[in-house]
Amino acid sequence: MFKPTAKSFWKGNIKKYGIATTNNGAIKVGNVLDANGNLAMDAEGQIEDTAQSYWSLAPDGEDVEEGGVGEVLQTRMKNKITRNIYTYLGSNTTLTDVSNVFDVSNSAITTTMLDLNLNDSGGREKVINFVRVSTPTMRTGMGTTGNREIGPSEPLSTQGRHYPLRRYKISDLCRRQ
Repeated sequence: MFKPTAKSFWKGNIKKYGIATTNNGAIKVGNVLDANGNLAMDAEGQIEDTAQSYWSLAPDGEDVEEGGVGEVLQTRMKNKITRNIYTYLGSNTTLTDVSNVFDVSNSAITTTMLDLNLNDSGGREKVINFVRVSTPTMRTGMGTTGNREIGPSEPLSTQGRHYPLRRYKISDLCRRQ
């Protein structure tokens, strides 16, 4: 879900809903269901205000800024819970192996992998910290500073560009264009 804005980062969130597999009264096979088993969408295909997505503590409806993965990430940040982020770097197939941790301490993550200039170690650190959302206040890809909203989809929508997943490079999203 996205909430476009004219400035900097769009508000974004990932929400999970279910699909009905059996008919039950007004619920038909294929209907979108919320976490409580209720219809999540109205006749026009809009999310009901009363719908509660699976990762939400309360009904969050079509409000992009409420519930979903965004709520989970905000709660983790508030409680200072570290995010475990891994990337397969080709040496160990156990994803959670220390060699695959996505962190500035992992020297196997090179500036070349991030499509940066060879000696741009400062850029490397910025890209990694941007992905990890290491601090609530940091420089954004648009060059502004201040409190950064934590949303799981913000890098995909920052500048309203299409990035096919097969050609996606995180540095494309962090670099001022």
